[in-house]
Amino acid sequence: MALADSADSLGAKFWKHRPSAGENWGNEFNSSVAYGRTKTHFNLDGIDDPVAAARLGDGLDPIFDGQATAWELTGNRNNPGSWPNVLFYRDGVPVANPFIP
Repeated sequence: MALADSADSLGAKFWKHRPSAGENWGNEFNSSVAYGRTKTHFNLDGIDDPVAAARLGDGLDPIFDGQATAWELTGNRNNPGSWPNVLFYRDGVPVANPFIP
């Protein structure tokens, strides 16, 4: 599982290792980006255009619509107060926040 490996390599928690063990990951994610103080690592591998993916996530339900990554990118885009604590990566290398103009 590439995302779990990515989290492990960064010393970060994979979503299944959050307090609810993944049962309530959507609300935990929303709280993290709204609160803005939680360090978040976002793997962009396989996402050619994160801005377009965030547009795709507008108004979707991450579970029922099957677009969890797009939905998470929308949450990041819509909460600029969290940007100082969101780190984006490609191939394990930090890259610029795609939402900062």
